[in-house]
This record gives sequence, structure tokens and C-alpha cells, in this order.
Amino acid sequence: MSAALSSITRVPRPTVVGVVGPTAAGKSALALEIAHEFGGEIVNADASKNMLALMRREQIQDGIWRSLWNMPKATKSGALDRLRSNVGLIYHPRGRIALAITCDDMPQAVWTADNPAFLVMSRLSEIIIDGLGK
Repeated sequence: MSAALSSITRVPRPTVVGVVGPTAAGKSALALEIAHEFGGEIVNADASKNMLALMRREQIQDGIWRSLWNMPKATKSGALDRLRSNVGLIYHPRGRIALAITCDDMPQAVWTADNPAFLVMSRLSEIIIDGLGK
């Protein structure tokens, strides 16, 4: 086990680990070692670019940033029974802002664009933009 990996294993299971450094510094080997240790996977830049390209084509904009229809963004929505989820990246003039919101246990499954979960997501995203976009 490398010294870098031993320092990571002292914390509870990490959700995301970024490995950065200069060229030929051993980042790939360390990333593979970390992924093996924690049962994770490596996501490369090409896969990330492809996913963002797909997310930019999302047609349904009912949740986060629904009032900011004219601002470039990449989003993905999900729905299951009484759960609604929305994740996205907005290209705000002051910088990119990433956001993920899940609303679960809605009183009833409402499948319209104005269901309570989407309205809450929209309002929360407006508040976040007001705070971070200044």
C-alpha cells in the first residue's frame, strides 16, 4: 500500500476522490490502487465530456433552474413513484455551479411539471443562484 493510499484509508469510505498532479507523477497507478481499495471505478475525462454533452441536450427543464431557461446548462432528471431527482451544471456568467437535489416521500405521486418536488427544486436552485451567482 502506497503512503498516499494509507492516508486515504484512515477516513470513512470516501464518496469522491480526485487524483491530480504533474505529468508522470504516478497518478494513474495511485487512482487504480484507490479504486481497488474502495471498490470504486475510474471515470476518465472523455466519459465525463460525453455525459455532459448528453446532459446539455436534456429537453425537460421542470426542476432545477427552470426559470433560467435562457442560461446554458446541463441537467438530468429522474422520477420514481413519489421521488423526483434532478442534477445539473449551470454555466453562470460568474462561473459554473453544480447542484443535485432529490425529493422523496411526496404525499402522492404527481406526474405533472408543476408537482411539489419540481417546484421546491426550482425555488431552491433560484436561492442558490442568488447566493452563489453574485
